[in-house]
Amino acid sequence: MNKIDNFTNQYSLSKTLRFKLIPVGETLERFNMKKLLEEDEHRAESYSKVKKLMDDYHREFIEQSFRNFEKSENFGNFADVVKDYSNLYYKTGKDKNDKNEMKKTEESM
Repeated sequence: MNKIDNFTNQYSLSKTLRFKLIPVGETLERFNMKKLLEEDEHRAESYSKVKKLMDDYHREFIEQSFRNFEKSENFGNFADVVKDYSNLYYKTGKDKNDKNEMKKTEESM
């Protein structure tokens, strides 16, 4: 037994296969004629720009909704209802009355 035998075949060998799609025949001509790759690149660039705008808009909409909700007269009442519901939800050994109260609270929210 050689000294190198202690170091070989100790672990399984992992290989990664890579494939590449290469247009054959008229396919390349059609890609070039319809400019599909350029359209996809433009769409990818536009998507990243629009996504940032939409994320900012959505974030602002949510913040504005919360600001308006906090200013409304129902905020205090809603906070109390949520607190009561959470107490019922986390209560161990709920009976039938507790479950009915939870359903009523869910409907009112």
